[in-house]
Amino acid sequence: MIANGGWDPYHMLEEAQSAFAKAGEPKRLAVLPYDVLGLYTGPGLEEATALAIDWFDLHLRRTRLADITPTPTYESVAAMTQ
Repeated sequence: MIANGGWDPYHMLEEAQSAFAKAGEPKRLAVLPYDVLGLYTGPGLEEATALAIDWFDLHLRRTRLADITPTPTYESVAAMTQ
């Protein structure tokens, strides 16, 4: 999974495309409309992170996430703090 800002002078799109071409499957290249700082803050960061999470969930997750986080019991909290 490669997320690249299309207007990033430090991480050139051609370099991302070259790395993508050499990568094994599964792979994905996402070119986002941001500059060098756009993927590190605000909506660019949120968009890149969401794409990465979706990709890793699709290709690496072995178990399903719980629909609801169970409420910790006294015993489970005590066991974690010992």
